[in-house]
Order: sequence, then structure tokens, then C-alpha cells
Amino acid sequence: MGGLGYIREMFALLVGSFGLGAVLFATVEVNAVVRVREGEVLSSRPRSVHKAPYEVRVVAQYVSEGDEVREGQLLMLLDNEEVDAAARKAEADSLSLEEELRTVVEQIDNAGERAVRHRRQLAILRQRHGVEEAQSHESLGAFSRQLELAREKQALAEVKAERSRGLHERGMLSKEEHEADYRGVLEARSAAAELLRLRREQEAAGLKLGSTYRDELTRVELELLDAEAARLSLLERANKLRRELEKQREEKELRGRLAARQEVRADIRGTIRYVHNTKASSDRLLAGEILVEVAPVLEDGSALYAKFKLTQDEVKQVLTGQRAHLKVDAYHFHRYGVLKGRVRYVSPPNDANEFFAIVDLPAPHPFELRPGYKVRGEIVTGQLRLYESVLAKLFDRVEG
Repeated sequence: MGGLGYIREMFALLVGSFGLGAVLFATVEVNAVVRVREGEVLSSRPRSVHKAPYEVRVVAQYVSEGDEVREGQLLMLLDNEEVDAAARKAEADSLSLEEELRTVVEQIDNAGERAVRHRRQLAILRQRHGVEEAQSHESLGAFSRQLELAREKQALAEVKAERSRGLHERGMLSKEEHEADYRGVLEARSAAAELLRLRREQEAAGLKLGSTYRDELTRVELELLDAEAARLSLLERANKLRRELEKQREEKELRGRLAARQEVRADIRGTIRYVHNTKASSDRLLAGEILVEVAPVLEDGSALYAKFKLTQDEVKQVLTGQRAHLKVDAYHFHRYGVLKGRVRYVSPPNDANEFFAIVDLPAPHPFELRPGYKVRGEIVTGQLRLYESVLAKLFDRVEG
């Protein structure tokens, strides 16, 4: 009887356990999740990476890995003699062009002043010639009128002398009176001849005045044309110099910026995460090699987040607002725990037909979290009863 009672008790216990299991299997809920295999911790304030701007030699290093630095702090000094020489040459060429341009501008001003002076000379020359020409015409007119009067007197004197000669031949006029009348004719002829000579001299002077004026006018006009041509040539030269100077200033600015980059300064406040080792076999770095890396100090408004790639099947289940439990590869989750966050964004497919999700990781964190850490974990997409979860896994395995 004792053995039978024991069997009954064991049977009742098994039936009870099976019933309890069935109830639990039908009523207990578990999380439905999408497992994310690999992601990366990022920051809204990215790391600051300083790279060699050209082939350089590190001549001084003022920080080490782990140092806290402030924005603008000097981290390294670099050296490249070719860059320095190019900057000095660009500066010297720029100064030379500026000096040449100043000289040309002064020459332009001088040519302009010469042109103004020649125009003034032309105006004075024309005004003076007008006065002299008017005086010459007036003198010529006066001599012409005097000559006309002298010729009239000469004609009258000749008529009188002819009459006097006739009267003298008839004995009606004395010889002395006849000779006096004849002398009057000679005097009138002499006066007319003198006035004719003076008139011709005045005409010659007028012609000479015109010739001298034209020669002087031509000379000044040629000098004016030379001054204007020189000014135009200098203006063209100045414009060319200005274009060259503008290009040279751009070259100077570029070379100056390159030379200025010999000082490596922190552009954010943060912690030094990497420094080029100046004790290596060579202290020369090629263009593009990393010199120093600064991780930003996380402040309000610069929270960390994780970014994951999703498959086409996974993206159908992930929605914004869903919870995420993430493990950080750098910390053992059994000892330090997991990160908790929420999905902030789920992307549409990009050109490469890829999907990704962003999970916010609000502070506080159970350990020191830095951008660049690799993470994995799961996104909670809902709640399933235990049997639903088991069936879903079976169906997924069958489909797989």
C-alpha cells in the first residue's frame, strides 16, 4: 500500500506540474525582439581628427594620450621648409607686384597731367594765334588802305606833273614849278612803293605766322597723343598687374594658410585619444596621416546614440519609440550591465537598398561610454505569449 500511495503522489505532482506548465505556457508573455548583430556608438559632436596637411616633420608635441585639452590649445608644431619657402616667395612676389602697380599708377597720373598740360597749351596756342591773326589782318588791311591812298596820290601827282609839263613847254609855268611838280610825282611813287613793300612784308609775316602756328600746333598735338597713348598703355598694364596681383594674393593667402597649419590646435574641448609617436623610426609624416585625435566632452545637447544596419525583414518590425537593450563589446554585460535606449529613427532604403535604425542612448550610462564603441543587442518590437514565441521561432526555423 505504501508503494501505491507514493506512485499516486508522484502522478498527482506530475499532473499538477504539467498543468502549471501549460498555464504558464499559455499565459506568460515574453518580449518579441529583433536582434541587431552589429552597430556603432556615435556622438552628435564628432571626434576631431587632425591630419598632416602636407608632408611634415613634427618638431614639438605638447600633449599625450588621455590629456584633457581646451578649444584652441596648441597640440603640436610642424615643420616643412618647402612650405615656408613657398609662403615667403608668395609674400615677396605680392609685395613686388604691389610696388610695380604703385609705380605704374604714378606714371598714369603723370601721363594724365601731361595730357592736361598739352590740352591747356593747345587752348592757349589757339587763343594766341587768333589774336595774332586778327592783328595781322588788321595791319594788312591798314597797309592796303594806305597803299590805295598812296596810289591815288601818285595818280593825282602824275596828272598834275603832266599838266605842269605842258604849261612849262608853253612857257606858262616856270621850270622850278615844273620840277617841283615832278618831285611830287617821285615822292608819291616812293611812298606808294614803300607802302607796297610794307604790305608785302605784312603778308609774308602773316604766312609765316600761320606756318609757325601750324608747326607749333602739330608739335603740341603730337605730344598730347603721345601722352594719351602712354596713359592708355599704362592703364592696360595696370589692369594686367591688378589681375596678376589678385591671383598672387590668392596664392599668398593659400600659402599663408598652409604655413599657418604648422600649428596644430584643438578645435573642440575634449580628451586626447591618439597622438602620433614622435619617437618612431621617422618623425616625418605624409600628407593625410593622422597627427592627433580629440574625443569631445559630452555635454547637454551632445548625447550619444547607436546606429545599426537592418535587413529587409527586420526593418518591417522596427518602429520609432521601441525599446532597445544593447551590449557593448568593450564591457562584459554580466558585470557592467546593458545600455537601454529607444529607437528614434528608422530609415527608408537608400540608393544601395540598405536600411538602418538610430537608437538614442540617454545618460546616465552604467559605464564610461565613448563614440566608436561597437555594440550589439536587441530591439523590443512587442509582447508575445510564451507559446506564440516558441511557435514563431519554429516557423522562422522552418522557413529558414
